[in-house]
Amino acid sequence: MTPAAIIVLATLVMQGTLQPARPPLLAGPKVTPDVVVGSEPVFRVVPRRRPAQFGPYRWQRLLRVIDLDSRQRSEIERIAGEFGRAMKAFRNTHGKRLKTLARREREARDDPDKQFSADEQHELRELRAKRPKAVESLQRIWTLLDHEQRQQMRTLLTEARRDAPRTSG
Repeated sequence: MTPAAIIVLATLVMQGTLQPARPPLLAGPKVTPDVVVGSEPVFRVVPRRRPAQFGPYRWQRLLRVIDLDSRQRSEIERIAGEFGRAMKAFRNTHGKRLKTLARREREARDDPDKQFSADEQHELRELRAKRPKAVESLQRIWTLLDHEQRQQMRTLLTEARRDAPRTSG
């Protein structure tokens, strides 16, 4: 290759009009024009996907498929009713504040200019801890089922989880 050809090729490469066929083996990340040297890179956290969770009401729908005796059915309705009343009372007492704090937390996470104080984080954590737990109701319902009904319920839950959209968070 002549010296003139090398100069022309080098000029084209430096101008960016001629790109190598593939990146060099030890090439680092591509730097875009909006990256400022010396600044911290900003990363958006992609929420991890988790399997869909099913509470007492979803369980009630699945339990309709299973052959339950009248005692089991009435006890399950009673347990679900207790949970529903507890959730309603919790929402009436703390619902607005919980929604406000959750919204502010989400906004602060999405917009770095907005602040979510440590006191607000603590209050939100406490409110979430006070919320009635579906797990307790589901455990009580589970104990009402015999072995065959539990097997049927496992199958139904597996199918429902497979078909349900995954949630984030």
